[in-house]
Amino acid sequence: MTTTNEYYNVVINPDNIPVIGINEAVERPPPLPLPEPERIRVRNIDLRSVEIRKVYKFIHFIMFFTTIMGTIIYADDYKSLMDMFLSTICYVSVLENKIDILKIYTFYLSVCFTLASYNSNFLYIIYYFVYSILNMCTSVHLTLDRRDYYISQLV
Repeated sequence: MTTTNEYYNVVINPDNIPVIGINEAVERPPPLPLPEPERIRVRNIDLRSVEIRKVYKFIHFIMFFTTIMGTIIYADDYKSLMDMFLSTICYVSVLENKIDILKIYTFYLSVCFTLASYNSNFLYIIYYFVYSILNMCTSVHLTLDRRDYYISQLV
């Protein structure tokens, strides 16, 4: 087997310009091995490690408890039963850090707030307004906390 220097040689043309020449009498060298592909670093960003703040969990518990007590007091109303059911789902989603259910419930609360203001039911207006503000604050702070977590993991 020959070296690369024997196969490729420098030939100088008549006008003194060097050119690479090939010696046909020598065996051609084997091709160079293919370079290994670059390893792509994959970051596993686990959103479950970013939790809803404990203050919001506590306030959601207070609102959940208020909803249960309101349902016990006003059990004749289908709206209070629906509110209790959805408040339970919302509280479980807060405990599990699922923001999607929280957003859907906030939309439901805004629709109910509109209907309660149309009917001039001030008790429900206050309840829906406070619960909507709590859900929006929880969603915003969880989103900001996750954004900070993304930035810290990527840097």
